[in-house]
Amino acid sequence: MSVRPPSSLTVGLNRACRARKGFAGIDDVTRRAGPVRFSADGTARGCGGREPSGVASGLRQVPVSLSGVQTARLVVAPEPPDGTLALADRARSRSECR
Repeated sequence: MSVRPPSSLTVGLNRACRARKGFAGIDDVTRRAGPVRFSADGTARGCGGREPSGVASGLRQVPVSLSGVQTARLVVAPEPPDGTLALADRARSRSECR
């Protein structure tokens, strides 16, 4: 999935989940545009941390803790100076649930 920052995606979890794993990075078409920052948060308590993705970096794994979370929000924010010009990718994302 490719999005232009700023952007967010909310994932409703219908059961107890431990983690969400996936890859995030800058799309090859716009990798010379500015950097973006990936982060995640959730209802019930904060989860994960901020995982930056640089301009020239390929996809990198971004694990997010989901313990005690009912809804996770995945966020892409532009970084100065030109992050709004980039396309941000999330790929092969899956939740580990019981």
